[in-house]
Amino acid sequence: MYLVSFLLLPVVIIFVKSATVFTFKIWLIVCLSASVHFLYTLTLSAAYDKGDLSLVYPLARSAPLFVMLGGVIVLKEIPSVTGFVGIILTVGGAYIIGLKSMRIKEIVKPIVLLTNRAYQLPLFTAIITAAYSIIDRIGVSLIDPFAFIVLLLCLEALLFTPFVLWKRSNVIIAEWRENNKNIILAGLARFVSYLLILYVMLDTQLSYVVAVRQISIVLAVITGSMILKEENARTRMIGALGILAGVIVIGAN
Repeated sequence: MYLVSFLLLPVVIIFVKSATVFTFKIWLIVCLSASVHFLYTLTLSAAYDKGDLSLVYPLARSAPLFVMLGGVIVLKEIPSVTGFVGIILTVGGAYIIGLKSMRIKEIVKPIVLLTNRAYQLPLFTAIITAAYSIIDRIGVSLIDPFAFIVLLLCLEALLFTPFVLWKRSNVIIAEWRENNKNIILAGLARFVSYLLILYVMLDTQLSYVVAVRQISIVLAVITGSMILKEENARTRMIGALGILAGVIVIGAN
């Protein structure tokens, strides 16, 4: 999926050749971002591998809270009271979506299990999400977002390729033959979606951007409930409504 980005590298070189000077600071930010994104993927994968999805997911989706805190400390971006309420609603909604039911026992279970290393990983993932979001916000203030994301994904591909060859070299060819269209589509979709986010970062508080990204979960819940007939539809719809309310509140801010 990341290797798809290499196809865009000649385009970005032409696009920014006359307009951008790639200073040491820019390369440092891009390399730092790629490293943190790489760590994020490894940590999230390990969390899903070691823990129950319904418990890992709510903790991993608490990222907007850490982004808000980091935004205040690093970027000096202080959300309004309305914005803060919107962020809390989106995080709360995302938390609920991952639960099996709305019983008190299920609601507190992810928090109670934080003494278990398997459930410390998703919380660490949320903190890493905040870290790369702040780094990327700094990055797009120094270089065009289009150039930034292509360089970022290319560096991520360079980091992932030897790792995947080491861990899963025996299944790469079979995976490509079976899912090459989906892999290409996923690569392009990831590129376009995050590029849009990077552009929005230039004009909006980072904590709001990350919180509003949760709206994609609402679409996933609707698809899962209506088309795939997934379980826990009622709980997930309650969570989706929480996210939607949070996004509306942020938008009205």
